[in-house]
Amino acid sequence: MDTTFSPSPVWRRFAAIIYDTLLITAISMGYGSLCLAINILFFNNQATLENNLFFQIGWLLVIMSFFCFFWIKAGQTLGMRAWRLKIIDQQTQQFPSLAQCLGRCCFSVIGLVLFFTALFHKKRQCLHDIMTHSMVVLVPKEKNA
Repeated sequence: MDTTFSPSPVWRRFAAIIYDTLLITAISMGYGSLCLAINILFFNNQATLENNLFFQIGWLLVIMSFFCFFWIKAGQTLGMRAWRLKIIDQQTQQFPSLAQCLGRCCFSVIGLVLFFTALFHKKRQCLHDIMTHSMVVLVPKEKNA
């Protein structure tokens, strides 16, 4: 592994999750408002959308797209950037591939339940890190610009 990167502290990962959760909440509110407006304007239906399967699948795709876009483009979401964290492929030390990003999204549902297992892992990896052969590293201050 490149000597300029070290595994991220678990507390920083948790802080980045909180930051990104706030962003996802805002994006979800925008998505919900847009879907509700479309539902009312085009289908003249004022029913709530939470039981609509298409709405839920679309919402899941919006959230996954948010994470995949930022991870592929820069290796970090806005919350990760604020806490100087970056996701890299363990072998190439480059940004993760689309397959790795999608895998992280799928495995992270289980991984969040087991998040604090990273406290006991020697490289501080969670389940979704191990399953996708990626890792979250701490970026030095001078390289985070």
